[in-house]
Amino acid sequence: MTGVTPRRFALATLSSLALLAAAVVTGVALGEVPADVLGALAGTSDRTSAVIVFGARLPRVLLAAAVGGLLAVAGTLFQGVLRNPLADPYILGASGGAALGAILAVASGVARAVPFSRTGASLAGAFAALGLVLLASRRAGGVPAHTLVLVGVVVNALASAAILLAMSLLDPERAQGVLLWMSGSLGYPRLADAGVAAAALGVGGGLALARARDLDLLAAGEESAAALGVDVPRMRRLLLGAGGLCAGAAVGEAGPIGFVGLVIPHAVRRIVGADHRILLPVAVGMGGTLLVLADLGARTAVAPRVLPVGVFTALLGAPAFLWLLRRGPAGLWARR
Repeated sequence: MTGVTPRRFALATLSSLALLAAAVVTGVALGEVPADVLGALAGTSDRTSAVIVFGARLPRVLLAAAVGGLLAVAGTLFQGVLRNPLADPYILGASGGAALGAILAVASGVARAVPFSRTGASLAGAFAALGLVLLASRRAGGVPAHTLVLVGVVVNALASAAILLAMSLLDPERAQGVLLWMSGSLGYPRLADAGVAAAALGVGGGLALARARDLDLLAAGEESAAALGVDVPRMRRLLLGAGGLCAGAAVGEAGPIGFVGLVIPHAVRRIVGADHRILLPVAVGMGGTLLVLADLGARTAVAPRVLPVGVFTALLGAPAFLWLLRRGPAGLWARR
């Protein structure tokens, strides 16, 4: 386990936040429609540029940064708790349950009538899926990591089937919107949406960072963690709950977006090591940077049309993960 000095922690964290800040500035400066960004920031531009910058680009870029951080934290937690290098927010059904909850809120009309109800339903779906996984695993004879993964795959399949059923019952126009959202879409958010995602990141990420030492011990092995005084079942539930919170909030605000939660923890682990006290905050910055840049590509590749951001995370994430996998299984757990 890598030692973390205050200087090393500050250097790594500030470097990742600097990259994120540069990505945010770039995302606000560039877009599918020309705008006088400097004039809008100085208050000297025309009304159109001000609306484009403050009403469209800035909320979307900030939401992308927060959602990227949420997905990175969720992936880091699931990989550490399950000791599985292929774990991501989908593996325990958390993302599938969250998507199902959000779609039910949309289909029932609640999402349109009640502010933030889609995100609330998404969180409820994520926690329900995780609860079902833990309950089914316990009744299957215990809750070892491999049992959790197997049950999670089944729960995710059930959620996917329920999502298809719900979509088939929607009218064509609403079903088309849900299909676009299922591809991973930041849409046209308000600053309040970015605030909700940032708040979820603060709670979930803060809880994970506070338990970083226990997460290190779990990642090293459940038997050794128990021998060192960790209440393994309780800590596993706590950390999986934090991961479910992050995954549910991310899906509720931006739809299911793949590869960020899978690739970012591996990439950061190769740079800073496996100590979660430094891995988690750096992953937040790198996850936000990746999603902001992917969203910039989605907005500008075929401008003025805007593509689903999930397309670009797959285009960036799949080759990166294959490169890591090519280095062998040990390459995925480098510098542990």
